[in-house]
Amino acid sequence: MGVSGMEQASRGYCMNCQVRLFALIGAVVASLICGCKSKVNTPEDARLKDNVYTNKFFGFQVRIPDTWTVLKKPSARDVRKSTEGLLGGERIGTSASRAAKRNRYLLLTRNVVQGTSIGVLAHPVDNLPGVENGEDFLDELMELGAAPGQPLQQVGEVTKVRLASRDFYRADVSMQVMGHKQHSAMFATVEKGYILMIMVAAKSEAKVDEVIAQVGLTSNAAEGRRGVTTVAAREPWFNEIKLQGISGSGARRLAIINGKTFAAGDTNVVKIQAKTVTVRCLEIGEKSATVTFDGVEEKRELKLGVF
Repeated sequence: MGVSGMEQASRGYCMNCQVRLFALIGAVVASLICGCKSKVNTPEDARLKDNVYTNKFFGFQVRIPDTWTVLKKPSARDVRKSTEGLLGGERIGTSASRAAKRNRYLLLTRNVVQGTSIGVLAHPVDNLPGVENGEDFLDELMELGAAPGQPLQQVGEVTKVRLASRDFYRADVSMQVMGHKQHSAMFATVEKGYILMIMVAAKSEAKVDEVIAQVGLTSNAAEGRRGVTTVAAREPWFNEIKLQGISGSGARRLAIINGKTFAAGDTNVVKIQAKTVTVRCLEIGEKSATVTFDGVEEKRELKLGVF
């Protein structure tokens, strides 16, 4: 199904706001406290090869999907404008822009159509009094960036999660852009003298967890917030099962899933990259199909148009 020009413009605007939000958070980080040009033994000790971002300094990877775009780091103007627009005041924007020179913008990648993005940044923690871990930092961040009257609204409490094989703390915020609700999860930890932040933007909290799994940042982020570990958080292939079409009506409906045709009750084997998965179709609705997978107890509702 095609996307109208207005929808494209709206999505583009939302994604620009994600970029600005990324810059804004960096600016707020810099504002809380207050470089070495060599990239060796610094957060910039990293490489991007074959769509895999590897940060050697912190020791983690992000697998960037083929449909995503890697962007340049925010400029001083991006930081200033985003801060003025979201926090208000030219004076704040200019001050934050100057302070943000110590920020290390490590990665920013996004998919405009899906409305998802990931940003990674680091900032020295040496002059940040009272901050001993990611929870302390996020509490300060929420007080500044998601205070009453600000366009960002905190969702839930700051929680401890496991992400990229280390302990992080997670805070979620939401914002409205041109009638669209945007959800962002911010993960923070203190490591090697830096605040390491990973920011994931999507249309919902559940989609954030899917994106985390999709890029290989295996985590129990959903478990930490809801008490269960989703399959999407454990198995990246889970998000590659797609409903591609539905035909017929009532009990005679057929669903096309990853190129295979299913009636309700049918079981087929589908191939995902180098893996084969047995899929059983339980129910087919007008715009969705409910399935299960071999070895997995969870049911999965696949929806048309969700890619």
